[in-house]
Amino acid sequence: MADSLPASPHASSAAPDTASPAQPASRVREVTTRSLSQFSDTKHLVTVMMDAITAHKSLYELGGVLHGDINNNTIIILDSPDGETRGALVDFDLPYSMPATRKIGDPDPVGPPPQRNRPYYWRAPGL
Repeated sequence: MADSLPASPHASSAAPDTASPAQPASRVREVTTRSLSQFSDTKHLVTVMMDAITAHKSLYELGGVLHGDINNNTIIILDSPDGETRGALVDFDLPYSMPATRKIGDPDPVGPPPQRNRPYYWRAPGL
């Protein structure tokens, strides 16, 4: 049953999670990372960039967080053993919490609080 579970914790599955505590469901995927500068061709670069844009959009819409520092060093290429290549965002040292950022317009402004339990990387759900 663990093999039929989605690789992403954000992807939905019609089947309930029936893994026992002794044998938890595996949601970890083995990937190899590469720098954004190591793209193979223009189509590959555009695909990786679209994945990063989609990941940023879902991070904002699902988590209410803006990355805060997107550049060529914070977008990486993920290569899985099955040959699938995706883009992802890393380095969440400067995220902005949108609810806290909205308070900046208040008479008593409060800066965004530090984000705890930041993900190592973020990719769009279902990718």
